[in-house]
Amino acid sequence: MRILCLTSRLPYPPNRGDRLRAFHLIEHLSREHELVLLSFITHEAEREHIAALREYCQDVQVVTMSPRRSAASVATNLWRQQPLQALYYRSPAMEKLVAE
Repeated sequence: MRILCLTSRLPYPPNRGDRLRAFHLIEHLSREHELVLLSFITHEAEREHIAALREYCQDVQVVTMSPRRSAASVATNLWRQQPLQALYYRSPAMEKLVAE
């Protein structure tokens, strides 16, 4: 089965709770399934970790997210009934990758 994995942070290195959980889930699922990972990064230096994830995922795509722009998106959309986290991670670039 092909599985699309979406994460709010690149799950590597697995050194924090959210990254650790996502990484181990990916590691486990990759044993029997084909995975594609779409993830946000906040710094270009995080791209160096993509190679480690390709061991488990057929494809890894990242979108650079500016925390400042994300906070502005939340502030200008507070009147919406969407969860703040959904507003924070709203990204046309990510939406395009998901649609593909």
